[in-house]
Amino acid sequence: MLTAQTITDVSPFVLAAAVLLMLLAESLAPLVPLLPSRLRVRHALGNLRLALVTAFFAVGGSFFLVAAAAWATDRGYGLLNLFEAPGPLRFFVALAGIDFFEWVRHRLHHRVPLLWRIHRVHHSDPHVDATTALRGHPLESLLAYSYFSVLVVLLGIDPLSLALRSLVAVVALAWHHSTLSLPARLDAAISLITPTPRTHRLHHARDVRTTDSNFGTLFTWWDRLLGTFTPGDSRPPGQTGLDGFDSAQAQSLRGVLLSPLQSPAPQTSPPG
Repeated sequence: MLTAQTITDVSPFVLAAAVLLMLLAESLAPLVPLLPSRLRVRHALGNLRLALVTAFFAVGGSFFLVAAAAWATDRGYGLLNLFEAPGPLRFFVALAGIDFFEWVRHRLHHRVPLLWRIHRVHHSDPHVDATTALRGHPLESLLAYSYFSVLVVLLGIDPLSLALRSLVAVVALAWHHSTLSLPARLDAAISLITPTPRTHRLHHARDVRTTDSNFGTLFTWWDRLLGTFTPGDSRPPGQTGLDGFDSAQAQSLRGVLLSPLQSPAPQTSPPG
């Protein structure tokens, strides 16, 4: 029987498999020129080292979230537990509801200076590819799981719906951080629903005109409704990363972990 615990246990392996699959796919059809193989491996290992540090918080946070969902469900707390909500509705609320509040969280990390200091670790990757899905500061992970634990209780999301949503999310993260090139019409059609590698790459561009757009994880609906969507065909993908964070020291494990303590580097838009 498929249980929330089983899905939670396999999610890290699904993420790893999705990242490897997208690395292969982007090698066959890259959206932008790729690094030489030796440098791609070095880049991947750097993001993996950071992911292993963050995993301590992520794994614990995942179990805590499932426990919070089970606690709310058992006691009848939260919106969905006020009535006999059918399984499909519960899953949809977990999928879309959490994604909306993830959009809110993500945008706040771009707007609030202290949160941006933490979140910019993810944005400071100068060579965004599928492994960038693994790149995040442990403090951001800790804050995110605390935030979502409250949300899960308020919405009354059950453990199975939560675990299934998390499984979908890890695959989506590997997918839209990749540099896989799609035919223009197919890319535009998919981006009506979910971010594509091209649209999400604009979010990672050094050009601030697109960095503060395309915040969605699973859906582009929130960006479209709230005026923060930039179509993938509006500008070329461009260079990724952040000014002032390109040095080997800044990209080292110690450098990214200490990044929130540094003064913010101003972002500049290209002329024109």
